[in-house]
Amino acid sequence: MKNLLFLTNYSTHSEYHYQYTLRIAQHFKATIHFGHIFPIVTPVILEDEVDGSIVFARNLEHYAAIEYEEETEKLKFFAERQTPKANRHQLGDFFIRSGNVATEILEIANAKQIDLIVMGMSQKKKLANALFGNISLAVLNKAPCPVFLVPPQAMYLGINNIVYAVDFEKPDLVSLRLLLEWAKAFDTTLHLLYVIPYTVVIKPTPYIDAFLEAFPEEIAEGLIEFQYVTGDIQKEIIEYVKDIDADMVVLAKGARKFWKYLLTPSLVERIAGEIDVPVLVFKRTI
Repeated sequence: MKNLLFLTNYSTHSEYHYQYTLRIAQHFKATIHFGHIFPIVTPVILEDEVDGSIVFARNLEHYAAIEYEEETEKLKFFAERQTPKANRHQLGDFFIRSGNVATEILEIANAKQIDLIVMGMSQKKKLANALFGNISLAVLNKAPCPVFLVPPQAMYLGINNIVYAVDFEKPDLVSLRLLLEWAKAFDTTLHLLYVIPYTVVIKPTPYIDAFLEAFPEEIAEGLIEFQYVTGDIQKEIIEYVKDIDADMVVLAKGARKFWKYLLTPSLVERIAGEIDVPVLVFKRTI
């Protein structure tokens, strides 16, 4: 992971959220790029005021350029004020954009080959705020990289326990290897939770056996632990996160019905609204 994109609206919560970005960048030795999206009011130009309209449009462009420059300086000030001098070499580019927020975020992510997008959530039980509107899920659906959603009440106190809800398919072994990089970077335990819905009749033994064979050393070292339960997916994930006092929960987007259900807007919103820790969402690679 080389490039992180952090989006800010300069709120107090945004300052807390940045601490996660900073710590992630420190552990992965990554560059932090900053983004701020702000609205520009487009004036209505009357057809019968041609000359005045041209002058007005030129003035508008002039003031827009000044506003972009001021916003860029404000963003740089935020970055430097929140970043210790020892880590300022990790500061990257500063992006000031206006327009459709989801579109702008995705354009930046693709142009800069971003490996992780960090976004804030406004309040419990909602994935929207004044900056992002209701676009978090739109970003999740189209982002070329994982998205790290931070609830407003979350404050970085370390990452010691990571929960990953899995279904033990072969593609999950690929995802697990990626998450092991996080576990090793933060010297933490990766807890795998396998939830079997009440409506599904399945024997988990073959999946668990395959998992044990794939990661014997990590299990022996206590880097990975796992548990499977039967019940409601949302309820079991939330309860498990709270029971082990997790610092982060991971959801992976894939093609199976389980994951299609898991990443519906309502379920992601409810899970994020019931826990006080960040949610990392990424697409499975297979």
